[in-house]
Amino acid sequence: MEYFGLIIEGNELLPYFKPGETAYFEKTTLLRDGEVGVFSAEGEMLIRQYCEDSFGTVYLFAVNREMCALDRSYPKGAEITCYGRLIISPIPLP
Repeated sequence: MEYFGLIIEGNELLPYFKPGETAYFEKTTLLRDGEVGVFSAEGEMLIRQYCEDSFGTVYLFAVNREMCALDRSYPKGAEITCYGRLIISPIPLP
């Protein structure tokens, strides 16, 4: 397995990670519902909690629910690339 670290810049991962802390990820392109990953979606780089519904709509949630305005949803077939999974114990979906 391969791993990489990213320095967190915003508040999207509070209370688990504060700005300036390093979060570590396992390189993978596959996530299960509820896992947090690094994504490229429509030209944005995001660290978000992943969820996909039965219609193929992908939801990327800010872990910090006070930042819910940063949540995104993408229809089935949208160009979304996952680069890795956050190494942390499970975080409940919003």
